[in-house]
Amino acid sequence: MKNILHPQGSRGFQQCAAVLLLALATCPAQAAAGNGESQQLHRTAAVGKPYGSGVIVNAETTGIASIGQAFEVTVIFTQVDERGAKVTFTSDPELRLTNAKPLTLPAGRTVVRLLATPSANGLKFVNVFTRQGTGGSAISVPVQVGPVAMPSDEAAQKSSDVETGPGGRAVKLLPIAP
Repeated sequence: MKNILHPQGSRGFQQCAAVLLLALATCPAQAAAGNGESQQLHRTAAVGKPYGSGVIVNAETTGIASIGQAFEVTVIFTQVDERGAKVTFTSDPELRLTNAKPLTLPAGRTVVRLLATPSANGLKFVNVFTRQGTGGSAISVPVQVGPVAMPSDEAAQKSSDVETGPGGRAVKLLPIAP
């Protein structure tokens, strides 16, 4: 597989920057849990980029996932034009998606509720790939499983799927969907 992190004018680099740099805008808010307690609502929005699909992808998760328990990830698609758009989903190996079949989205707005069942603690990702016309985009939705662990940048650099990105930040490599 070609290393698409190397920016020597690679169009693949431009098209996959959102996934590789995990350029996510995450906004916590409070949501009612239904049992008198409140849970953290996390919203994720795709950062627009040139040559993208044009589809706007937003996602929401509530609370922290637990190993072996199905966890809902809500994905909202907007700005789908009259041609429609194709979407596929993947996830980290420790996060099994049970209802994430490839879809063809109609024009307008569509809401998809995915069920993810984690098998290990840590920060896991649901990857959403959109294609509309000749453009493609990707976004990774973070799912926190279990307690939040704060590994040092040094520990992250030792992982085989992590490279150094702009500003010396750790960047996790993710597979590209077909």
